[in-house]
Amino acid sequence: MQVHSFIAIINKTSAKAKKIASDTAFLQDREYHYYASDDCRFHVAFKLRKQNKNKAENYAFGNYGRLILGDSYDVDYHKQEQQNISASSALIEYNLKERDCLKVFTSIVGLPPVFLYEDADYVIITSDIYLLSSLTMTRLQFDIEGLIDLGKIGHPVNGRTLFKNVRLLPGGSSLQLHTDGRSVLSLAWKFPEADPLKDWNSYIDLQIGAFKNSLKAINLSDTFLSLTAGLDTRTIFAALIQEGLIIPACTMTGKPISLDAMTARSLCKFYGFHHEMIFLNESFYKNLPDYILQASRLSGGLSSLEQAHEIFFNERAHNLAGNRLSGNLGNQICRRGVEKTSMRNINLSILNEQLIRTKKEYSGDYWFINLGRDKGDINYEFL
Repeated sequence: MQVHSFIAIINKTSAKAKKIASDTAFLQDREYHYYASDDCRFHVAFKLRKQNKNKAENYAFGNYGRLILGDSYDVDYHKQEQQNISASSALIEYNLKERDCLKVFTSIVGLPPVFLYEDADYVIITSDIYLLSSLTMTRLQFDIEGLIDLGKIGHPVNGRTLFKNVRLLPGGSSLQLHTDGRSVLSLAWKFPEADPLKDWNSYIDLQIGAFKNSLKAINLSDTFLSLTAGLDTRTIFAALIQEGLIIPACTMTGKPISLDAMTARSLCKFYGFHHEMIFLNESFYKNLPDYILQASRLSGGLSSLEQAHEIFFNERAHNLAGNRLSGNLGNQICRRGVEKTSMRNINLSILNEQLIRTKKEYSGDYWFINLGRDKGDINYEFL
Protein backbone atom coordinates (compact mmCIF):
# COMPACT_ATOMS: atom_id res chain seq x y z
CA MET A 1 0.00 0.00 0.00
CA GLN A 2 1.42 3.40 -0.97
CA VAL A 3 1.86 5.83 1.91
CA HIS A 4 2.22 9.60 2.14
CA SER A 5 4.42 9.38 5.26
CA PHE A 6 5.32 6.97 8.04
CA ILE A 7 7.18 6.59 11.32
CA ALA A 8 8.29 3.46 13.19
CA ILE A 9 9.53 3.61 16.80
CA ILE A 10 11.46 0.95 18.72
CA ASN A 11 11.95 1.30 22.47
CA LYS A 12 15.26 -0.34 23.41
CA THR A 13 14.28 -0.80 27.06
CA SER A 14 11.02 -2.34 28.25
CA ALA A 15 11.03 -0.17 31.38
CA LYS A 16 9.84 2.88 29.44
CA ALA A 17 7.53 1.07 27.05
CA LYS A 18 4.10 2.65 26.68
CA LYS A 19 1.78 3.79 23.95
CA ILE A 20 2.61 7.03 22.20
CA ALA A 21 0.96 9.94 23.99
CA SER A 22 -2.45 10.84 22.58
CA ASP A 23 -1.35 14.46 22.32
CA THR A 24 1.31 13.58 19.70
CA ALA A 25 0.69 16.16 16.97
CA PHE A 26 0.58 13.97 13.88
CA LEU A 27 -1.73 11.43 15.55
CA GLN A 28 -4.36 14.17 15.77
CA ASP A 29 -4.66 13.76 12.01
CA ARG A 30 -7.36 11.11 11.71
CA GLU A 31 -5.88 9.94 8.45
CA TYR A 32 -2.95 8.37 10.34
CA HIS A 33 -3.13 4.65 11.09
CA TYR A 34 -1.39 3.78 14.38
CA TYR A 35 -0.47 0.33 15.74
CA ALA A 36 1.65 -0.89 18.67
CA SER A 37 3.01 -4.28 19.72
CA ASP A 38 1.52 -5.97 22.79
CA ASP A 39 4.50 -4.95 24.95
CA CYS A 40 4.45 -1.38 23.52
CA ARG A 41 8.11 -1.57 22.51
CA PHE A 42 7.36 -1.23 18.82
CA HIS A 43 5.06 1.37 17.26
CA VAL A 44 4.21 2.20 13.66
CA ALA A 45 2.10 5.02 12.23
CA PHE A 46 1.46 5.95 8.61
CA LYS A 47 -0.75 8.07 6.39
CA LEU A 48 -1.97 6.73 3.06
CA ARG A 49 -1.61 8.58 -0.22
CA LYS A 50 -4.88 10.05 -1.44
CA GLN A 51 -5.28 7.65 -4.33
CA ASN A 52 -5.04 4.67 -1.93
CA LYS A 53 -7.69 5.70 0.58
CA ASN A 54 -10.48 3.80 -1.14
CA LYS A 55 -8.30 0.70 -1.50
CA ALA A 56 -7.58 0.77 2.25
CA GLU A 57 -11.15 -0.34 3.00
CA ASN A 58 -10.29 -3.77 1.57
CA TYR A 59 -6.81 -3.94 3.10
CA ALA A 60 -6.28 -5.53 6.53
CA PHE A 61 -3.80 -3.39 8.46
CA GLY A 62 -2.67 -4.51 11.89
CA ASN A 63 0.10 -6.84 13.03
CA TYR A 64 1.78 -6.98 9.63
CA GLY A 65 2.05 -4.51 6.78
CA ARG A 66 3.98 -3.66 3.59
CA LEU A 67 4.21 0.06 2.95
CA ILE A 68 5.50 1.68 -0.23
CA LEU A 69 6.90 5.19 -0.01
CA GLY A 70 7.06 6.70 -3.50
CA ASP A 71 6.10 5.28 -6.91
CA SER A 72 6.49 1.54 -7.41
CA TYR A 73 6.03 1.42 -11.18
CA ASP A 74 9.41 -0.25 -11.83
CA VAL A 75 9.20 -3.26 -9.50
CA ASP A 76 6.61 -5.83 -8.47
CA TYR A 77 7.11 -6.26 -4.73
CA HIS A 78 4.85 -9.31 -4.73
CA LYS A 79 7.17 -11.38 -6.92
CA GLN A 80 9.38 -13.41 -4.61
CA GLU A 81 12.18 -13.76 -7.18
CA GLN A 82 12.66 -9.98 -7.34
CA GLN A 83 14.75 -7.99 -4.92
CA ASN A 84 12.82 -5.46 -2.87
CA ILE A 85 14.75 -2.61 -4.46
CA SER A 86 13.17 0.02 -6.68
CA ALA A 87 14.58 2.98 -8.57
CA SER A 88 11.95 5.33 -7.20
CA SER A 89 10.39 3.98 -4.01
CA ALA A 90 11.24 2.63 -0.57
CA LEU A 91 9.65 -0.50 0.88
CA ILE A 92 8.87 -0.81 4.59
CA GLU A 93 7.79 -4.13 6.10
CA TYR A 94 6.67 -4.25 9.74
CA ASN A 95 5.60 -7.13 11.97
CA LEU A 96 4.31 -6.38 15.47
CA LYS A 97 4.52 -10.05 16.51
CA GLU A 98 8.15 -10.78 15.59
CA ARG A 99 11.44 -9.77 17.22
CA ASP A 100 12.80 -8.89 13.79
CA CYS A 101 10.08 -6.30 13.59
CA LEU A 102 11.07 -3.96 10.76
CA LYS A 103 12.76 -4.16 7.36
CA VAL A 104 13.45 -1.13 5.18
CA PHE A 105 14.65 -1.17 1.58
CA THR A 106 15.64 2.24 0.21
CA SER A 107 15.40 3.14 -3.47
CA ILE A 108 18.46 2.97 -5.71
CA VAL A 109 18.77 6.77 -5.73
CA GLY A 110 17.88 7.19 -2.06
CA LEU A 111 14.68 9.13 -2.79
CA PRO A 112 12.13 9.42 -1.32
CA PRO A 113 14.36 9.77 1.74
CA VAL A 114 14.22 7.49 4.77
CA PHE A 115 15.75 8.82 8.00
CA LEU A 116 17.21 6.95 10.98
CA TYR A 117 17.16 8.49 14.46
CA GLU A 118 18.93 6.76 17.33
CA ASP A 119 19.75 7.66 20.92
CA ALA A 120 20.31 5.67 24.12
CA ASP A 121 16.64 4.68 24.44
CA TYR A 122 15.04 4.71 20.99
CA VAL A 123 15.55 3.82 17.34
CA ILE A 124 13.17 5.61 14.98
CA ILE A 125 12.72 5.25 11.23
CA THR A 126 10.70 7.91 9.43
CA SER A 127 9.96 9.45 6.07
CA ASP A 128 9.91 13.00 7.49
CA ILE A 129 12.13 14.63 10.08
CA TYR A 130 9.33 16.92 11.27
CA LEU A 131 7.46 13.88 12.64
CA LEU A 132 10.30 13.44 15.13
CA SER A 133 9.60 16.86 16.61
CA SER A 134 6.08 15.72 17.51
CA LEU A 135 7.34 12.98 19.79
CA THR A 136 7.77 13.62 23.51
CA MET A 137 10.69 11.17 23.73
CA THR A 138 12.90 13.01 21.22
CA ARG A 139 14.59 16.37 21.40
CA LEU A 140 16.13 17.56 18.16
CA GLN A 141 19.42 19.45 18.40
CA PHE A 142 21.51 20.92 15.62
CA ASP A 143 24.37 18.88 14.19
CA ILE A 144 27.43 21.09 13.81
CA GLU A 145 28.90 19.34 10.77
CA GLY A 146 25.48 19.38 9.10
CA LEU A 147 25.27 23.14 9.63
CA ILE A 148 28.75 23.64 8.19
CA ASP A 149 27.73 21.51 5.18
CA LEU A 150 24.75 23.83 4.74
CA GLY A 151 27.02 26.88 4.78
CA LYS A 152 29.80 25.53 2.57
CA ILE A 153 27.88 23.35 0.11
CA GLY A 154 24.21 24.27 0.41
CA HIS A 155 22.96 21.06 2.05
CA PRO A 156 24.31 18.31 4.36
CA VAL A 157 26.29 15.47 2.72
CA ASN A 158 27.52 11.97 3.61
CA GLY A 159 24.20 11.02 5.16
CA ARG A 160 24.18 13.92 7.59
CA THR A 161 21.16 16.12 8.32
CA LEU A 162 20.84 19.38 10.22
CA PHE A 163 20.16 17.43 13.42
CA LYS A 164 22.16 15.26 15.79
CA ASN A 165 21.40 11.54 15.82
CA VAL A 166 19.43 11.82 12.54
CA ARG A 167 20.94 10.32 9.40
CA LEU A 168 19.75 9.71 5.86
CA LEU A 169 19.82 6.03 4.91
CA PRO A 170 21.96 5.40 1.82
CA GLY A 171 20.34 4.48 -1.47
CA GLY A 172 20.13 0.85 -2.56
CA SER A 173 20.43 -0.44 1.00
CA SER A 174 18.47 -2.64 3.39
CA LEU A 175 18.02 -2.08 7.12
CA GLN A 176 16.76 -4.76 9.49
CA LEU A 177 15.72 -3.80 13.01
CA HIS A 178 15.16 -5.95 16.10
CA THR A 179 12.83 -5.05 18.96
CA ASP A 180 15.81 -4.49 21.27
CA GLY A 181 17.15 -1.80 18.90
CA ARG A 182 19.84 -3.85 17.19
CA SER A 183 20.13 -3.02 13.51
CA VAL A 184 21.86 -4.40 10.44
CA LEU A 185 22.47 -2.04 7.50
CA SER A 186 23.73 -3.64 4.31
CA LEU A 187 24.13 -2.88 0.62
CA ALA A 188 21.21 -4.42 -1.29
CA TRP A 189 21.95 -3.14 -4.80
CA LYS A 190 25.03 -2.19 -6.78
CA PHE A 191 25.45 -0.94 -10.29
CA PRO A 192 25.77 -3.93 -12.64
CA GLU A 193 29.04 -4.28 -14.47
CA ALA A 194 28.97 -3.68 -18.20
CA ASP A 195 31.47 -3.78 -21.04
CA PRO A 196 32.90 -0.38 -22.01
CA LEU A 197 31.20 1.28 -24.95
CA LYS A 198 33.26 1.91 -28.07
CA ASP A 199 32.52 5.62 -28.52
CA TRP A 200 30.55 8.61 -27.21
CA ASN A 201 27.70 8.10 -29.68
CA SER A 202 27.09 4.62 -28.29
CA TYR A 203 27.03 6.06 -24.79
CA ILE A 204 24.53 8.76 -25.81
CA ASP A 205 22.34 6.13 -27.52
CA LEU A 206 22.40 4.07 -24.32
CA GLN A 207 21.30 7.11 -22.29
CA ILE A 208 18.47 7.88 -24.72
CA GLY A 209 17.27 4.28 -24.62
CA ALA A 210 17.35 4.15 -20.82
CA PHE A 211 15.43 7.43 -20.60
CA LYS A 212 12.71 6.31 -23.01
CA ASN A 213 12.33 2.92 -21.34
CA SER A 214 11.99 4.57 -17.94
CA LEU A 215 9.35 6.96 -19.22
CA LYS A 216 7.34 4.16 -20.83
CA ALA A 217 7.44 2.14 -17.61
CA ILE A 218 5.74 4.89 -15.59
CA ASN A 219 2.02 4.52 -14.98
CA LEU A 220 0.77 7.82 -16.39
CA SER A 221 -2.93 7.18 -15.82
CA ASP A 222 -3.15 9.73 -12.99
CA THR A 223 -0.21 11.99 -13.86
CA PHE A 224 0.33 15.54 -15.10
CA LEU A 225 3.47 17.04 -16.62
CA SER A 226 4.93 20.03 -14.82
CA LEU A 227 5.90 21.88 -18.00
CA THR A 228 8.17 24.90 -17.60
CA ALA A 229 9.39 25.01 -21.22
CA GLY A 230 12.93 24.57 -19.86
CA LEU A 231 15.50 21.98 -20.95
CA ASP A 232 14.32 19.16 -18.68
CA THR A 233 10.58 19.27 -19.19
CA ARG A 234 10.83 19.99 -22.93
CA THR A 235 12.90 16.79 -23.20
CA ILE A 236 10.19 14.86 -21.33
CA PHE A 237 7.52 16.54 -23.49
CA ALA A 238 9.32 15.52 -26.70
CA ALA A 239 9.66 11.92 -25.49
CA LEU A 240 5.95 11.76 -24.60
CA ILE A 241 5.04 12.96 -28.10
CA GLN A 242 7.40 10.44 -29.71
CA GLU A 243 5.84 7.59 -27.72
CA GLY A 244 2.28 8.80 -28.33
CA LEU A 245 1.65 9.45 -24.63
CA ILE A 246 -0.69 12.38 -24.01
CA ILE A 247 -1.17 13.63 -20.44
CA PRO A 248 -2.33 16.96 -18.94
CA ALA A 249 0.29 19.66 -18.47
CA CYS A 250 0.49 22.45 -15.95
CA THR A 251 2.66 25.57 -15.63
CA MET A 252 3.11 27.99 -12.75
CA THR A 253 3.26 31.70 -13.52
CA GLY A 254 2.77 35.13 -12.07
CA LYS A 255 0.99 38.08 -13.64
CA PRO A 256 1.63 39.08 -16.37
CA ILE A 257 2.00 35.58 -17.82
CA SER A 258 5.65 34.52 -18.01
CA LEU A 259 7.46 33.61 -21.23
CA ASP A 260 7.77 30.02 -19.94
CA ALA A 261 4.02 29.76 -19.45
CA MET A 262 3.23 31.22 -22.88
CA THR A 263 5.71 28.83 -24.53
CA ALA A 264 4.25 25.86 -22.64
CA ARG A 265 0.72 26.87 -23.64
CA SER A 266 1.71 27.13 -27.31
CA LEU A 267 3.47 23.75 -27.26
CA CYS A 268 0.48 22.05 -25.68
CA LYS A 269 -1.99 23.64 -28.08
CA PHE A 270 0.04 22.53 -31.10
CA TYR A 271 0.48 18.91 -29.92
CA GLY A 272 -2.98 18.45 -28.40
CA PHE A 273 -2.11 18.41 -24.70
CA HIS A 274 -4.57 19.84 -22.19
CA HIS A 275 -2.77 22.74 -20.47
CA GLU A 276 -3.55 24.71 -17.34
CA MET A 277 -1.82 27.62 -15.65
CA ILE A 278 -1.52 28.08 -11.92
CA PHE A 279 -1.14 31.71 -10.96
CA LEU A 280 0.77 32.98 -7.94
CA ASN A 281 -2.25 35.02 -6.89
CA GLU A 282 -3.50 36.79 -3.78
CA SER A 283 -4.26 33.47 -2.13
CA PHE A 284 -0.57 32.53 -2.41
CA TYR A 285 0.64 35.79 -0.86
CA LYS A 286 -2.01 35.70 1.86
CA ASN A 287 -0.98 32.20 2.94
CA LEU A 288 2.75 32.59 2.25
CA PRO A 289 3.78 32.14 5.94
CA ASP A 290 2.03 28.75 6.00
CA TYR A 291 3.67 27.67 2.74
CA ILE A 292 7.09 28.72 4.08
CA LEU A 293 6.54 26.63 7.21
CA GLN A 294 5.41 23.61 5.17
CA ALA A 295 8.46 23.90 2.90
CA SER A 296 10.75 23.95 5.92
CA ARG A 297 9.07 20.96 7.55
CA LEU A 298 9.06 18.83 4.41
CA SER A 299 12.71 19.59 3.59
CA GLY A 300 14.05 18.93 7.07
CA GLY A 301 14.82 22.61 7.53
CA LEU A 302 16.80 23.02 4.30
CA SER A 303 14.29 25.18 2.41
CA SER A 304 11.69 27.76 3.30
CA LEU A 305 10.80 30.82 1.21
CA GLU A 306 12.56 29.55 -1.92
CA GLN A 307 10.31 26.47 -2.10
CA ALA A 308 7.06 28.00 -0.81
CA HIS A 309 5.74 28.37 -4.35
CA GLU A 310 6.25 24.64 -4.92
CA ILE A 311 3.97 23.83 -1.97
CA PHE A 312 1.33 26.13 -3.45
CA PHE A 313 1.78 24.63 -6.93
CA ASN A 314 1.44 21.02 -5.73
CA GLU A 315 -1.62 21.92 -3.67
CA ARG A 316 -3.39 23.39 -6.70
CA ALA A 317 -2.06 21.09 -9.43
CA HIS A 318 -3.08 17.89 -7.70
CA ASN A 319 -6.67 18.77 -8.52
CA LEU A 320 -5.58 18.00 -12.08
CA ALA A 321 -3.96 14.60 -11.31
CA GLY A 322 -2.47 12.69 -8.41
CA ASN A 323 1.15 12.45 -9.60
CA ARG A 324 3.57 15.04 -10.93
CA LEU A 325 6.07 14.31 -13.71
CA SER A 326 8.91 16.80 -13.71
CA GLY A 327 12.60 17.35 -14.41
CA ASN A 328 15.46 18.54 -12.24
CA LEU A 329 19.05 19.79 -12.55
CA GLY A 330 19.46 19.38 -16.31
CA ASN A 331 20.00 23.09 -16.89
CA GLN A 332 21.85 23.70 -13.64
CA ILE A 333 24.40 20.91 -14.05
CA CYS A 334 24.79 20.50 -17.81
CA ARG A 335 24.40 24.10 -18.99
CA ARG A 336 26.48 25.83 -16.37
CA GLY A 337 27.07 28.89 -18.52
CA VAL A 338 23.34 29.66 -18.57
CA GLU A 339 21.81 28.30 -15.37
CA LYS A 340 24.70 27.10 -13.25
CA THR A 341 24.66 25.66 -9.78
CA SER A 342 27.50 26.37 -7.39
CA MET A 343 28.68 25.87 -3.84
CA ARG A 344 27.11 28.18 -1.26
CA ASN A 345 30.42 29.05 0.46
CA ILE A 346 29.11 31.47 3.08
CA ASN A 347 31.54 33.23 5.38
CA LEU A 348 31.40 30.99 8.45
CA SER A 349 32.45 33.88 10.68
CA ILE A 350 28.74 34.78 10.87
CA LEU A 351 28.22 31.61 12.93
CA ASN A 352 28.91 31.30 16.65
CA GLU A 353 32.35 30.51 18.06
CA GLN A 354 31.60 26.84 18.67
CA LEU A 355 30.86 26.31 14.99
CA ILE A 356 33.95 28.21 13.92
CA ARG A 357 36.13 26.07 16.22
CA THR A 358 34.55 22.88 14.90
CA LYS A 359 35.33 23.92 11.32
CA LYS A 360 39.00 23.05 11.94
CA GLU A 361 38.03 19.40 12.45
CA TYR A 362 35.42 19.36 9.68
CA SER A 363 35.73 16.29 7.44
CA GLY A 364 33.25 17.18 4.72
CA ASP A 365 33.95 16.59 1.05
CA TYR A 366 31.74 16.83 -1.99
CA TRP A 367 31.82 15.35 -5.48
CA PHE A 368 31.02 18.69 -7.10
CA ILE A 369 34.29 20.17 -5.83
CA ASN A 370 36.67 17.56 -7.22
CA LEU A 371 34.97 15.52 -9.91
CA GLY A 372 34.97 16.02 -13.65
CA ARG A 373 36.53 19.47 -13.85
CA ASP A 374 38.10 20.78 -17.04
CA LYS A 375 39.20 24.42 -16.80
CA GLY A 376 36.39 25.12 -14.38
CA ASP A 377 33.73 23.35 -16.46
CA ILE A 378 32.34 19.84 -16.15
CA ASN A 379 34.01 17.62 -18.73
CA TYR A 380 32.46 15.03 -21.05
CA GLU A 381 33.80 12.09 -19.04
CA PHE A 382 31.77 13.19 -16.03
CA LEU A 383 28.60 13.83 -18.06
